Amino acid sequence: MHLLLKSNNSKFLGRIKTDERTYYCGRKRKEVRLKGELPCSIPSPNLDRFEQFIWENLTRILKDSKLIREEFKIQQLKETELKNSKSNLESEIGKIDKKIIDITNQKERILKLYMNNVIEEKTYYKEYKGFDKEKSDLSELKTNHLNNLILLGDSNFWVNWVNLFSEEVNSWEKNPSFEYKREKVEKYISKIELDYDKTNSVHLVDIVLKYPMINDELIWNDKNDKSKGYTIKSGETVVSRVFSKPHINISLHRLWCGVDS
Repeated sequence: MHLLLKSNNSKFLGRIKTDERTYYCGRKRKEVRLKGELPCSIPSPNLDRFEQFIWENLTRILKDSKLIREEFKIQQLKETELKNSKSNLESEIGKIDKKIIDITNQKERILKLYMNNVIEEKTYYKEYKGFDKEKSDLSELKTNHLNNLILLGDSNFWVNWVNLFSEEVNSWEKNPSFEYKREKVEKYISKIELDYDKTNSVHLVDIVLKYPMINDELIWNDKNDKSKGYTIKSGETVVSRVFSKPHINISLHRLWCGVDS
């Protein structure tokens, strides 16, 4: 994801010094400009306030997007499916253990019959060999199930995806970690284009998303019978905002660009 000057796609870079924390246009550097080219004149926005500004706008988009709600719902349903698979595997392992115990008892019974001359030696070895083969197959199947359980994990999970989505939304507003914010920014934002309105002394910001989730809609196939499902109507991928007055000043950096220090 890049922060770019809208007019010519010049990349903005981060600068962090004792008395300065800004994003500045790369064309301000003499070494990257063409001969005779004037330095970029766009003012450099404060790094911390600009990142908070972008985060606030992104979270607002995510909260309102039906596409994001659907993505979240699908993820939770997948988790539930894993849980159900885990429950099924645990049930199968229990059944296998019972069968192995039963085979062990049958082997002891057939041995007693042989020792008491109730059955012939040939019959005894044939039956005993059959039990050994069945026990070996069951033990191998149990091992496979146990390995699958390790892959699935052992977390207990029950889906109430609406409540979970609300919790997720609330977590966005509690100053999540730098890594969390970076993950969301990289996942949903393609690029940010910046321009400057000299008349009003404000930055004009276009946030270009990777997915059409601005003002998207959930449309029921039958409003009177919601069991028939719904579709998600795509929205827009670009939202335009004005960056002017100060926002909350938090110490975030290196979300999108290289940083000079």
